[in-house]
Formats: sequence, structure tokens, C-alpha cells
Amino acid sequence: MAYFIYTLKLDDQKNVVEFHYVEHLHSFKEAKTKVRALRAEMVGAEDTIVKIVFAEDRREAEARLSERREAPILKEWEK
Repeated sequence: MAYFIYTLKLDDQKNVVEFHYVEHLHSFKEAKTKVRALRAEMVGAEDTIVKIVFAEDRREAEARLSERREAPILKEWEK
């Protein structure tokens, strides 16, 4: 299993429009360092985010990025 790094382009409603593969690394520490450097370069680019996906291969990583996740339910004390 590896850590796949992707950049995601968002639309106005914060939905993922497209994603681009950057690279994959086998160490979380290396992946975290790479993602932090990419995020530092993208200061001001509010329509682009960088994500790490832990997956078996690139196809599984892209499937995980594509799946729609429900918003978490907020408890009364979290509002």
C-alpha cells in the first residue's frame, strides 16, 4: 500500500470537478512533507486542494477520491 498525492480542482459549491495525480510515496512522513510543500506553493489558490490517499494502487485511490461522502451530523454542542 502506498500514499498517493493528488491535487483537486473545486467548483463554486466546493464539489470536486477534476483531480490530477502528482506522485505516490511509500512513507507517510515523506508524503506529508511533500503535501505541505505543495500547499505552501498554492497559497491563494482557493479552488485547488491537495490530498493524500492511502490505497493499494492508483485505481483504488482515484475511486476513493470519486466517491461521494455524506456530511457529518453536527451535534448540538458542535454548532
